Amino acid sequence: MTGNDNHVAVTTDYPRRHVIVGGFGDIDNAPDLTGRDKHRVAAIFDQEAWEFVVWLPDWVLEDKRLQTVSSSENVVVGKLTDHSDKAWRIEQRHIRNDVDGEFVPKSQAVVFERARGTDSVESPQSGLDAFGVDL
Repeated sequence: MTGNDNHVAVTTDYPRRHVIVGGFGDIDNAPDLTGRDKHRVAAIFDQEAWEFVVWLPDWVLEDKRLQTVSSSENVVVGKLTDHSDKAWRIEQRHIRNDVDGEFVPKSQAVVFERARGTDSVESPQSGLDAFGVDL
């Protein structure tokens, strides 16, 4: 990946953990996320201009200087600026001048990348149980 690319190369080791999003079905088929986090990812793509949204488990976030989005403890936004065989580097310069960024393991992260030509991703109507609300 070069500094000018907005598209990252899919790794063959973890192909289900890099999701190209053209619609909600792509998000819905991703591993590990709760219904609430899936809807939050869709809302970010629908309402904001981010090219990448990343879901991370709690234990990965404990050791990282990454800020999650409102309404989720596991979803972060930022720019993917580099990667290796085993990790993605996420920068959150919109929050702080984060020159180095944080590396997160590809085996644990789920990276959602907006498909080229996709302006919005609408989330289907759901009951309150999809958002973790007890009825």
